[in-house]
Amino acid sequence: MKTKLGVAYIGSKSRCLSWVYSLFPKNFKCFVDVFAGGGWVSLNFDEKGIIKVLNDKDELITNFFMVLRDNKNELKRRLYYLPYSRSLSNKYKKLVKENKLPDDEIEKAVIWLYAVKTSFSGDLYSGFGVSIDKRRSISLSFKEFIDKSLDKMADCLKNIIIENLDFRDVIKKYDSENTFFYLDPPYKSVHKFRIEFTEKDRKDLIEILKNIKGKFLLNCFEEDFDFREFDKNWIIEKKYFLNFGFLVKNKKKRPKKAYLAVMNYQLLNEIL
Repeated sequence: MKTKLGVAYIGSKSRCLSWVYSLFPKNFKCFVDVFAGGGWVSLNFDEKGIIKVLNDKDELITNFFMVLRDNKNELKRRLYYLPYSRSLSNKYKKLVKENKLPDDEIEKAVIWLYAVKTSFSGDLYSGFGVSIDKRRSISLSFKEFIDKSLDKMADCLKNIIIENLDFRDVIKKYDSENTFFYLDPPYKSVHKFRIEFTEKDRKDLIEILKNIKGKFLLNCFEEDFDFREFDKNWIIEKKYFLNFGFLVKNKKKRPKKAYLAVMNYQLLNEIL
């Protein structure tokens, strides 16, 4: 089975990639991941002959991906010898949240990745990412991520354009009849993103999507947008997934959450 690539981050689509890809349209030449986050959708989309753009407004995210692409070995060297430590995790998370980071781009990438990887579900406002499961060593998983996953991610990034733009600007820059935009904006119910996504941003996004030349797929929760503002011709699909953003003692009681997929095109195959 092919290993999925990406950084655990709030709202990542690592557990529902197959569903997301099944909703993609056919015959586009440019793919733009507008709110890339941990990069899961971009990095695991391996269609050949397509221009791929990974965008995020959070410059710490795009700085990490650029450093990984251009300075992989030095990034890995600095990460590898860091202990898996609660105190270091808290120190780095504080630096990220207060935006008190060094000018050195590699060190900035080290601090961001370490802070995210040592947090529960990639949430910088959560506790220290540990597990009492004897079958799984979080520290060992962190080292394996550095040893194996970063190399594969760096290889993928060689063929991806990295942008650090507001969604308005990246859509305007790449919009064409041959462009497909994937959009997974910050959720209204989660107030833990470094870059705020306001009500004005939500309204502006919907108005922009009504007038683009290309195709789009928007993933969101029901509470994220006012459906009355949607174009009447847009297609909406719903699917339930386990919500791994909750800590539960009994895994069988983990709640489910409905994800929505909003599209401005017809699906060629019925979604099961």
